[in-house]
Amino acid sequence: MTSPEPSSQASKTNMTQQQQRTWVLRVVFVVCLLFSAAFCGVVSYWVVDDLEQSVGMQTYESVASSALQNAKAITLRKVQGGEVMASVMKYAFPDSSQWPMVSLDGYVEIASKIAKLSSSLTLAVNVFVQPAQVDAFHEHAKQVYEEQGYPEGAGVSDFGFGTWKPDQSEEPAYPDRRLPDVTGETTYDSPNNILIPIFLHNNVNATSLLLNVHSRVFQGVATDSMLECAQQHDATNTNKEEPVCTMVTDFLELIIRPGPAAIIYNPVFAKNDPNTMVAITGTTIHWEEVLTSVVPDYVDGLDCVVSTDTESYTFVIDNGQPRLVGKGDHHDPQYEHMGRSEVLNDFGTEASASKTFTLTVYPTNAMLDEFRTNSPTAIAMGFVGVILFCAALFFSYDFFMRGESRHQKAVLEIKRRFVRFVSHEIRTPLNTVCMGLELLRSELDAQMDATEEEREKPPDNLKEVTSAAVNDGGSSSLRDTLKYMMDLTGDILDNSESAVAILNDLLNYDKIETGSFQLEVGIVPIWELVRKSVSAFDIQARKRNVALNFTLEQHEVIQNNDNNSAPGNGENNDVEKAKTPDLNMLNVIGDDMRLRQVILNLVSNALKFVEENNGVIDVKASFVAGGLPGDRPLYTSKDGGGQQAEPISYPREGAVKVSVRDNGEGMTAEQLHLLFREGVQFDANKLQAGGGSGLGLYITKGLIEQHGGVIRVESPGRGHGTTFTVFLPLYHCQSPTEPDRSSSTADTNGSIAPGVKDANDSADKKASSSPPRDSLRKESRYILVVDDAAMNRKMLIRLLQRAGHTCDSAANGQEAVDAVLADQERIKADEGHTPFDTILMDFEMPVLNGPDATKVIRSHGCDAFIVGVTGNVLLEDVNYFKSKGADHVLAKPLKVTELNEAWVKFKR
Repeated sequence: MTSPEPSSQASKTNMTQQQQRTWVLRVVFVVCLLFSAAFCGVVSYWVVDDLEQSVGMQTYESVASSALQNAKAITLRKVQGGEVMASVMKYAFPDSSQWPMVSLDGYVEIASKIAKLSSSLTLAVNVFVQPAQVDAFHEHAKQVYEEQGYPEGAGVSDFGFGTWKPDQSEEPAYPDRRLPDVTGETTYDSPNNILIPIFLHNNVNATSLLLNVHSRVFQGVATDSMLECAQQHDATNTNKEEPVCTMVTDFLELIIRPGPAAIIYNPVFAKNDPNTMVAITGTTIHWEEVLTSVVPDYVDGLDCVVSTDTESYTFVIDNGQPRLVGKGDHHDPQYEHMGRSEVLNDFGTEASASKTFTLTVYPTNAMLDEFRTNSPTAIAMGFVGVILFCAALFFSYDFFMRGESRHQKAVLEIKRRFVRFVSHEIRTPLNTVCMGLELLRSELDAQMDATEEEREKPPDNLKEVTSAAVNDGGSSSLRDTLKYMMDLTGDILDNSESAVAILNDLLNYDKIETGSFQLEVGIVPIWELVRKSVSAFDIQARKRNVALNFTLEQHEVIQNNDNNSAPGNGENNDVEKAKTPDLNMLNVIGDDMRLRQVILNLVSNALKFVEENNGVIDVKASFVAGGLPGDRPLYTSKDGGGQQAEPISYPREGAVKVSVRDNGEGMTAEQLHLLFREGVQFDANKLQAGGGSGLGLYITKGLIEQHGGVIRVESPGRGHGTTFTVFLPLYHCQSPTEPDRSSSTADTNGSIAPGVKDANDSADKKASSSPPRDSLRKESRYILVVDDAAMNRKMLIRLLQRAGHTCDSAANGQEAVDAVLADQERIKADEGHTPFDTILMDFEMPVLNGPDATKVIRSHGCDAFIVGVTGNVLLEDVNYFKSKGADHVLAKPLKVTELNEAWVKFKR
């Protein structure tokens, strides 16, 4: 058998996890420092930066509001300028018959002043000319231009003086080539055959004089919409009110200035005929011109988007001056939520083709950056610098302390290696010793039974009587020898189990110290558990002639008068309930095996310290109505194998009080103060013959506290005995198993009866032969024993066979894998073949160890009940074995009774 290496897989995994946790904690600490620095820096930066942004936002809101209002005011002034000129022409020529042969003296001067007041670039009058009036209109226009001082080239094109239209075969936007237009025909589907030339203009040098705007599609559609508006109004107007047919074109480009623009057309109605539109006034809106004066000169970085329902243009304000970015909406998307909009021409109109222009402004980084400084960054870096300095101090401290930490880890690792080494190296030979003793006792018991049967067999004749008489003397001598050997092996086995108990104490101490002690929580029938635990010492007490008494009290009220009394609820401690509770419905939520260990430790200690032939031990269990008030979170786990614990809740109802009083050596006040510390033994050589580990009460206290209970100890002094008292919370819940009524608590005032033997005990003793493998009894099992020690395999197989089971063996993990695969092949070949029911797997083996073999076996689909049998019983070793597929892990030395309990527990 190979002994476990200190750097075994489980140990290395545990060490790696500890190192990872240490580094994680170190990193978390540093991260917390950095996070604190970052948090303080970010908060300070955010506060100062938010203040600066607030100033920037307030400035932007002010600038945006001013820009929108100014742009709207300019647009409305342009509309009003056209309305004023329309009114002047209407009243100057009130008779519709005068049109289009009209002429307003001083028009250029009047229009220029109106255009200036309305912030307009141009202000023109377009008259309606029927095709039949074209020649007369030409003569009239020529005369007007001469009289009002227009240049000689006014209204003159390549073909001569007269109305014209652009060549539609080329680019539609004012091509160089002009064609005469005297018919009013259009290239688009217009319902009106009319000419609308630009007749009067505030700019005498305008090259657009006598342009027939009706010939151009976008202007012709606009004028047709105005005529349609007038016609519809004429059909419904009974009060002779003047219709509102003002028209705003979509985006276009002017001849005199590039860039997006529009034209506002205001209708001119004859004064004496309000339904007859005789002319229109045209006022240009150049959007760069509009945006030039909307913000102060210091404003830099403001996106202005002018849009209709069809298209849009984007301008950016640089130092108060607009600059065209291009067609479309090009504002920064990150400031979408900060856009502010205003409708520029929100007046009512009945012309359906009129467009509505909207101005939307957005801030830019350039604009908001004007209000940002380096103060937020400087303040944030200051905070970060301070915390980084603290972090540097921590790293310096950590560097000097790491050596000490490594030393402590090395000591801890050596300690754990020692515990693992001792556990394995002592449990392994003890396993052989204990199993050999158990097997020997079983054989001796069988021989005694056989001798007894031969002795009681009646003789058939005198010869047999004589022979029986002779044999009777020999049989008596043999039985005495067998009895002596039985007692001897029992004493050896008891001492072996004492060594195992000390090992268990060491392991439990290690678990408690490392915080890895786990409970398998469930409903514990505490009253029956205490009775059975005490009864286990009945034979030992009788051998020493010690009176061991057990008493169950149905109800006890605790007077909470001093600090040494058990805790009560402070209200009903002195009031006894009128009705005695049903103790079968009051149970403890906890680990039954650990609670049994608590009772065994207390009674065992009492037996150690009382005198033979004169000792008295009184064990009393009672219900305390007001004990241990308050609830705590409870969880239950069926097997404790790492499954997620499920919360359970039962109503609290008092506590159970278990007291163990002896008339032994007793203790002083100083000893009472030190009692529950680890490794404490008082007069160990004198009172215990040097036995014990000194950890029993320390472990007992830890177990009780994990169950939410308390333990107290009292002693009047040396020579007056000691009383240990345990309080555990009770819950009103049904026990999963019915109590044993035949030997329960009926006798509550006398010495307890010896423990009732399990029926399986006698069966184990008498089972000496194994049934055929393929015809196993229902209670039999087919077991594969895997251990590299031949003696261990031999004795364990013999014990299992005597218990009625069939066994196969394997000397290492690889042989176990081969045996399972061969067994699976036999199952395929023979449907009646019985597969392995249980596999008892050793941990440390050559070729292939137990956990790895278990993993391979599980990978081949084997669902046998795999039990790890090992001397490596530290928590990480057990968990490692289970992580590879083991259902359960038992510690060496293995007992058949423990294996039976595992089968029952896991329902296999």
